[in-house]
Amino acid sequence: MKYSDDKREQLLSKVFWDYNLDIKEIIKTIDNDTITHNKKQIFVRCLQRLPWHNVVGIFGFDAAKTLLTDDVIEQIWPKERREHFATLQKLLRGEPLPAARWDSELREKLKSTVLSYRWYRSQ
Repeated sequence: MKYSDDKREQLLSKVFWDYNLDIKEIIKTIDNDTITHNKKQIFVRCLQRLPWHNVVGIFGFDAAKTLLTDDVIEQIWPKERREHFATLQKLLRGEPLPAARWDSELREKLKSTVLSYRWYRSQ
């Protein structure tokens, strides 16, 4: 389900706050049925700055699913967000997901979010 034009303008103005662009022209580009380079760039910028449900609200589910391609995912940064959308793409295609990993690299990454080390700070 697409959002109303007012809601889409509001979200897109937050995404393109640093450009002097006409948001109504961006909405016309999004609503155009053909996939152009500009539409892909708008989609990438929205993926980088908005949650998936807002991107679907702006583009529509079918268009967002069509635009979520490998070359679009490669343009997303940071790496964690790129991995998130690669997993989402597999889910949308119905592909099997890899098994959950629990290796030393992931443990080190998550350790700081779980352990506070408060006992070692005061010594």
